[in-house]
Amino acid sequence: MKPWSLYKAITINAILLASCCGVPINPHTHSKESYECLSPESIVTDTTGKSLYIADVTARRVTVFDIEANSVKDIIQLKNNPGGIAVAPDGSCVYVASGSSEGMIEIIDLHHGGRMKSIPTGHTPCAPVVSPDGKTVYVCNRFDNSVSVIDLAAKKEIDRIPMLREIDD
Repeated sequence: MKPWSLYKAITINAILLASCCGVPINPHTHSKESYECLSPESIVTDTTGKSLYIADVTARRVTVFDIEANSVKDIIQLKNNPGGIAVAPDGSCVYVASGSSEGMIEIIDLHHGGRMKSIPTGHTPCAPVVSPDGKTVYVCNRFDNSVSVIDLAAKKEIDRIPMLREIDD
């Protein structure tokens, strides 16, 4: 890794800590100025590598971070606590797993801003993954012991695959 790349990575991490985690540090006293618990849970980059999308659990939001400007570009409020985030292969939207007993995938339009649709899933969805063709989202349902299969054209769950939570010996 080139020294500039390492510096940029360290700078981004420091800014993420300060801007997204809600813990601004005074550089002179090294003390916390204020504290707001945002609980960043997962992070993905857009298809261009210019923006980061951070799922903040406690704040019930997605923070959009501009890497080149080293600043928070936007904050998108969610209906529920996020449990993971994935970007569409064409970069048009992000899919946020959110909620608890009444889980959902929240689809957020990146070009026009705002929530496009919420699709019901199982209990406490997490770790969404988008198929390479961008037609399907798979999401783990933590407390249903299942994986939801979401058809993005139909905007609905088309299958729920049962999974074992623990293997019995």
